[in-house]
Amino acid sequence: TLVDTSGILSDSIVAEGLGTITVDGNVSVGYRAKLMTAGLRLGDAYSTNGTLAPVTAEFFGTSTQTVTADTGTHFTQVIASGSDVEFNASTLSVGGTLTVTGTAGFNSGSGQTYFLGDLVVSGSGVFEMNADNTVVVNGDATFGGDISTPTNGRLLLRGNFTQTSGTSPQSFAPGPNHLTVLQGTSAQQVTFQSPTLDESRFGDLEIYNSSAGGIVLNSAVMVRDDFTTPATAMTRTVLGQGNTVTTYSIDIQDVVFNNAPLNVLYDPDYLTYSEMNNVTFDNMDETITQVRIARDGETTFPVNNITFLTPFTTGEYLHLDGNFYGMIGPVSPTTEPIGAVSVANGAAYCWGDACA
Repeated sequence: TLVDTSGILSDSIVAEGLGTITVDGNVSVGYRAKLMTAGLRLGDAYSTNGTLAPVTAEFFGTSTQTVTADTGTHFTQVIASGSDVEFNASTLSVGGTLTVTGTAGFNSGSGQTYFLGDLVVSGSGVFEMNADNTVVVNGDATFGGDISTPTNGRLLLRGNFTQTSGTSPQSFAPGPNHLTVLQGTSAQQVTFQSPTLDESRFGDLEIYNSSAGGIVLNSAVMVRDDFTTPATAMTRTVLGQGNTVTTYSIDIQDVVFNNAPLNVLYDPDYLTYSEMNNVTFDNMDETITQVRIARDGETTFPVNNITFLTPFTTGEYLHLDGNFYGMIGPVSPTTEPIGAVSVANGAAYCWGDACA
């Protein structure tokens, strides 16, 4: 381990090996120079006209540090342990894991894209996204750090999502303008340890994954604003294992809810047009309400081509609550079973061509 207050790697000089270089100040890599050690710990900024490619780079500064993607800069593992580590590049790739134990922000500029292997936020770690940027996680994302409230941008996740509450129950509590897209090509596990609308939840959620394995819920899932699927003719499957999906606004099509009850809440501050098309509810608990919809002031809430495959006993298919009209149809079964729908607070509905 080499420790210094600043570092300049002159032109054409090569530094490599299994050791770690720790620099409290700045690092400058000259033309055709190479810094390719196993580890590099930085307390301040860096610049390069050559190759900066440590296996693991740690940013531990006590003031703002900016991580850029200059030509020749390659990171395999990154540890953001500093108080304000800002990622700023038109594209930045971390082939392995980005571990956040300090504060990591993706807030600089707009329209930037960051590619990560895995994302781990732990300890006192805070994940920030306050600009219109995109973080693509090709592996798994785990949020178990301090309060993280990203307010903008997109998190595109191709692996599993896990939220834990070791440090804070709000370790993933984005605002309604932050979008998480589940776009894996095989089964994706979703787990919240503290799934409430006041603690950890999704801001906006889009399910893009159309694999046979689908989205597997190991806990309840809360969506603070919009729950959507793209307008493509591919079926998405939510394997709920009895866990409920709760949202305020919904615009979905071609979705199978397998043992996953759906709850659409009402909040005048998060009210947008809602609609469901080609939705199936299968393998449901026969003693529960399979779908709950609450609205007030909307003329209609269209539910087109909905299919209920599990007969209810002491439960029901639908509960409608509020001053709105539920347009249910076409629907299967075509004839409304006795006790299939309950209403409250002025709600009315049509079951196919039969209106109540």
